[in-house]
Amino acid sequence: MLLRLCGLSMNILNVHLKICARYSAYLSLERKAHFCAIPSTSGTATEVTAFSIITDYSKGIKYPIADFEITPDIAIVDPDLAETMPDKLVAHTGMDALTHAIEAYVSTANCDYTDPLALHADDND
Repeated sequence: MLLRLCGLSMNILNVHLKICARYSAYLSLERKAHFCAIPSTSGTATEVTAFSIITDYSKGIKYPIADFEITPDIAIVDPDLAETMPDKLVAHTGMDALTHAIEAYVSTANCDYTDPLALHADDND
């Protein structure tokens, strides 16, 4: 699957192909094991999507990955984990979660199930 983001599609494809070539023995994980994701931050949605980012902090580069093989089978979301995050990370991931909610609401793929979730994403309850 190719993710197109403002001219970055070739870079993403190159990274994806390099990772596929290097880790081809592990790409069929769905047939070998179940993948349970336990996110430690809010807003990234990596626990429910086929997208992920690997960050090389030494080079300051983020490598996006888009492949349905990395979609978790199940996600356990524990809100108590978010309470251990630093304030700055809470602010950044909170904005990310709000962005996802807006995207879900205005999406052409929205539905009666997703609209109420998106509309109440900013509730403090």
